Amino acid sequence: MSENDLKLIKFSSFLYYLIPFFLIKFIFFADFFLVLISSIFLYLTFKYKKFSYFNNIYFKVFLVFYLLITIRSIFSDNVYLSIGSSVFYFRFALFSLATIFLLEFNINFVNKLKFIFTAIFLTLFFDIIFQYYSGKNILGMSYVYFNDQNYRFTSFFYDRGVLGSYVSRFFPFLIALFFFKNKNEITNRDIILIITLFIISFILVVLSGERTSLFLLFLGFTLILLTSNGALKKISLLLIVPLILMLVILINSDVKIKNRILYQTLDQLEYKQSEKRIRAFGKIYESHFEISFKMFKQNPVFGKGVKMFRDFCSKPENFVNQSGACTTHPHHTYVQLLAETGLSGFVIIFFLFILITFILFKNFISNFFNLNKLNTLNSNYNNARMCLLAGTFITLSPFNPSGNFFNNWLSIIYFFPIGFLLYLQNSKIFYK
Repeated sequence: MSENDLKLIKFSSFLYYLIPFFLIKFIFFADFFLVLISSIFLYLTFKYKKFSYFNNIYFKVFLVFYLLITIRSIFSDNVYLSIGSSVFYFRFALFSLATIFLLEFNINFVNKLKFIFTAIFLTLFFDIIFQYYSGKNILGMSYVYFNDQNYRFTSFFYDRGVLGSYVSRFFPFLIALFFFKNKNEITNRDIILIITLFIISFILVVLSGERTSLFLLFLGFTLILLTSNGALKKISLLLIVPLILMLVILINSDVKIKNRILYQTLDQLEYKQSEKRIRAFGKIYESHFEISFKMFKQNPVFGKGVKMFRDFCSKPENFVNQSGACTTHPHHTYVQLLAETGLSGFVIIFFLFILITFILFKNFISNFFNLNKLNTLNSNYNNARMCLLAGTFITLSPFNPSGNFFNNWLSIIYFFPIGFLLYLQNSKIFYK
């Protein structure tokens, strides 16, 4: 490559490093950097005719999903509302492929990204501890969600209560970065950092007051525990009891945290005497699901179109109740997919979830019966891959409420580990 093109790769890497920071506060810039990275990748691949990046099953399946949601948006009831999210959705596939490109051409890419995420997690931890005792973060800004009904700490996220979501979703990805090694055992320094990150991640999520994020963090930790090998397996086993004790102590140390994490959850899981069942997702969520089912019945194959939940529920003929049923999305990935993309979009994403579940379960069985006696290199490969798969599993989990599947902020986080997974799948570096 020419010197100018190598500079473009360095610039693209620099933009990549900035995305985790800007996801905290300035989402527009995070998305803008993603577009620039994808554009540079397209320019270089076409210039050097490296079309092999597009010749994989991931890109082909994504292309089918993309065409499906875009065409459906064109024929939706509100094309101007729907088309914006669908037609530009293609950038996330390019971002994943650009990640592979950067991993191949920037030898320091993983180490720098690991340093950045570790620094972010540590900064968020010290800030939320400061905020817990002072009422303001280290910049002197007060958090918003602070009352008996909605007790949350938000750190630098300010009025957006997504601190726990950020930490729980990036946690498996960050742990995976420690095992992108093609030589040497995991160092003692790495072990100390991993243990520290496990502990502070749990503290951050508990203090954030985000119950779904706490569930996702435990789910991710459990998957890592069941599917990891070597040092990561030992660390996970070592931390089971301390993490549970820490959770119990944190919840019982503050009555407002206890109310938020424990009692509000139990209140939402109310028993409906008339129907002899437990309301698993709460009254508001069930109202969302009822509206989504109406949408699904009207077009079960292709749905009503991306972003059309908010349009559909606002119409008087689709009124359900006064409990906040009408919102921007139904707060469940697969319910949203059924309503907005129909069975055609639902099947693609759900099949991906089933495939990931199968791979994780297969690896768990191999570990349980000690079928894969791995050397150091393959152990590192396995741990990195399982952490990335665990992160993708919790993203696609059907067992919890979720954000808008097509939301820019969430989509960037969703697609962050994909390129690393594809790189591990295709790279021979761990077998040298």
